[in-house]
Amino acid sequence: RAPKVTRSLPSMALFGAAYATASLGCTIAPFLAIVVSAFRSGSTGEGITLFTAYAAGMGLIVGAASLTVALTRTTAVTRLRRLGTIAPRLGGGLLTLVGAYVAYYGWYEIRALPDPTTDPVIDTAAASSEPLPTPWTPPDRL
Repeated sequence: RAPKVTRSLPSMALFGAAYATASLGCTIAPFLAIVVSAFRSGSTGEGITLFTAYAAGMGLIVGAASLTVALTRTTAVTRLRRLGTIAPRLGGGLLTLVGAYVAYYGWYEIRALPDPTTDPVIDTAAASSEPLPTPWTPPDRL
């Protein structure tokens, strides 16, 4: 059985610390990639802006999740827990698809080493990851 949930300050602080620690494994890589690259480019202001935007976005997500859990009734949480039983299967299926694509891409790279070729699967994935054209082009930086 899970421990009884209380709305005391130590309980909420412990929840926040546990959530932050658990999410660190998922968020540290993009955080470092974005913020450190901005600081290394020589723009301290841009680095601080990106850090602030990242922190605000993460705070918004964590805050929304925490408020949702705190404000929903026990029956709603019980229903969500029942739906959560299929999440590992869905995640496993998605992970299998992504792993199959990565393996296929590796096989494509090995084939393309001696003789560069095109592949419809790789070309479709590359075309779908290109950014959409924007109607407005920002002016050059000074």
